[in-house]
Formats: sequence, C-alpha cells, structure tokens
Amino acid sequence: MVYKAMECGTVFECGMVIYCVLEIAYRGYTHWTMALTGGMAMLILYRIYQTAQPAGRLMRCLAGCVCITGLELVVGGVVNCGFQLHVWDYSSMQYHFLGQICPAFSGLWFLLCIPGDFFCAWIYDRVSWMRNSPEYRLQSLWRWNPDAGCFAGSYTPPDWKRIRTQ
Repeated sequence: MVYKAMECGTVFECGMVIYCVLEIAYRGYTHWTMALTGGMAMLILYRIYQTAQPAGRLMRCLAGCVCITGLELVVGGVVNCGFQLHVWDYSSMQYHFLGQICPAFSGLWFLLCIPGDFFCAWIYDRVSWMRNSPEYRLQSLWRWNPDAGCFAGSYTPPDWKRIRTQ
C-alpha cells in the first residue's frame, strides 16, 4: 500500500513537472490547474502501460490520446466553463467541441503519448525490482510490536554479495 502510493505519487509529480515545462516552452506560461491535469494524465498513461502491455505501443498511445482528450474535456468543463478561469479556449480551432477539445490537440496528445509511453516503461522498469523483491517490500518495513507498544523496524538489508553472485 505504501509502495503503491509512493509509485503513484512519483508518476503524478513527474507528469506535473513535464507538462508544465512543455506548456511554458510552447505558450510561455501555465496555470496551476494544468499542473494537476498533467499529473493526472501521466497517471492515466502509466496505468494504461501497466494494464495494456500486450496491446502494443500504438494502441497504448491511442488509448492515452482518447483518455487525455476526455480528461481535457472534463477539466475544461470545470475550470473554463464552471469557474470561468479561461485557461484555454479552442473556439478558434476547426471542429472544436465547446471550445474545450479539438482534433488538432487530440493529435498532439497522441504524439506526446509516444515519449510518454517510453517514460512509463522506464519508470515501470525502475520500480519493478521493488515490486518483485520481498527484501524491498515497503509494507514490511515497520510493524506493530505489541511488546514495545509501538511500531518497530523489521527490515534487514539484503546480502548484496549473495544477490550479485546468483
């Protein structure tokens, strides 16, 4: 449980930072709601990567594009239409829907899902050793010790020489 929260938190924070950097490079500014949306989009891409690995990169990117466009519509409905913050407006774009989504930016999301999928694979590979190794299960780091009346560490570091020689 603790491990999953740390993994999701890391993915969310990476998405926040990456999206803000991309938007500042493109528009020159960003909005705090876009940071949250970027983090959520990265979590969605990561979950797609976890569950749809056999589907292939193209299908994962297509699914990511659809999900991010849907997220953009929901966030745009709340932030732009509901709260009137006017963070973005696609009304001048061709085939827009309520000024919140349009095919041009959906295509951009598809293209950005390609490096996003590679990034999700990189993160997944980095944390898989933790997921599969009983020595590193974060859930077992601290346990309730009834004799001491408090939480006590039960973690013993692995024998690195034994692990390397196997």
